Amino acid sequence: MVLAVLLLLFCLRVIAQMLQAWFPTPFLPPFEAWESGAVPYPLLLVSQVVIIAVCARVILRMRRGVTVPSRKTGKVLLVIGWIYWGFMCIRLIVGQTAYCVSLCSCRIYARIRMVSLRSLGCRESAKSWKNGMRQVIQYGAYPVILLGSVCGNLSLTEAGAGILLSTYLPVTIGSLLIIWLELQMPYRTSWKPSEKEVVEDSVFLALVHVLWPKLLAIGVALLLFDIWNGRSWPTSSWWPREWPVPVQTILMVLMVDSTRYWLHRLSHEWGPLWRFHAVHHSPHRLYTLNVGRFHPVDKGLQFLLDSLPFIVLGVPPSVLSLYFVFYAVNGFFQHSNADVKLSWLNYVMSGPELHRWHHSMWSQESNNNYGNHLIIWDWLFGTRFLPADREVEELGLVNRRYPTRFLDQMAAPFHPGLDKTAA
Repeated sequence: MVLAVLLLLFCLRVIAQMLQAWFPTPFLPPFEAWESGAVPYPLLLVSQVVIIAVCARVILRMRRGVTVPSRKTGKVLLVIGWIYWGFMCIRLIVGQTAYCVSLCSCRIYARIRMVSLRSLGCRESAKSWKNGMRQVIQYGAYPVILLGSVCGNLSLTEAGAGILLSTYLPVTIGSLLIIWLELQMPYRTSWKPSEKEVVEDSVFLALVHVLWPKLLAIGVALLLFDIWNGRSWPTSSWWPREWPVPVQTILMVLMVDSTRYWLHRLSHEWGPLWRFHAVHHSPHRLYTLNVGRFHPVDKGLQFLLDSLPFIVLGVPPSVLSLYFVFYAVNGFFQHSNADVKLSWLNYVMSGPELHRWHHSMWSQESNNNYGNHLIIWDWLFGTRFLPADREVEELGLVNRRYPTRFLDQMAAPFHPGLDKTAA
């Protein structure tokens, strides 16, 4: 299944390149952006077709049980593939191929895992290959999906697709891939949500996580227009708009995390704020959709730090769009039930392995890992928590009967101590 999806993505890449070569469309990057010139395009196209044919044949043989991979050959080609993928990342950084890094990643995995097959007829080898493929997905899914979403946003923006499409298409595809990972490789099967939970969390996601910040942004924009009307306060000159969009976005991420860390920490350590933030910690299991379970007061305070300052500074829409894609996809990953591993990235990113401990029922474990996007501030101030000898156990609040319905949770913060004892 995974190989078929990767082959499909590679086919889409080849088709898009052909369209730009013969029937150019403004929606996609120009043909020159797809073609480095190292190999004449007719020869490149023939080689791509051959690769697709070979891979398709291998997938069919695998489905029939005729072939299984060679573990030794696969490891060698996997190293070559990672080197190739690394070069693509370097080219992204210098701005040469921002459109295709994620697709190149899929193409590499497809080549590695398909071309290295040979007939063995051995059950142990098949099991070994399955475990090896699972490890590749475990360690590769987070960086590939996050980087692919970011590159998708940059590509669509550069192609003139519009802010809405450039923002929400990568987020939608990224979130669907994360949900697919949850279904195929769950971290814990007991964390599978009920239909009731899906409905409740969808309401929170739509009303509080998406609609409420937009209403706040509109209100702030109208208020600022009324205050600044007829006055010349050049706040937009304070932001480095001439910098490349990815660099501006990195600056925005660093600035947001430097303030959100302290708000998040205060929301755990100061009772009046904790009562509102407790709504976010009420679920007994983590999965993608409950990333949006917040009280509007809590979400409004976050808006004051991660959106309002940048609206005032006049940050370009393309930067806000890229930031939102990074913020949303990483947030979906943080709460996902997908069994992914970040390895050394756990010292940089605030990912799912760290965030699960933040949702522990016990305060000595949950009062850690406050980072919104990055874990750097936790590392600096001694609140990074990721024990290597055990896994997180119970999630949620001490009061296991804390209300879960939308309207009940809107009123819950006004009942002090409700998170600890049942009313």
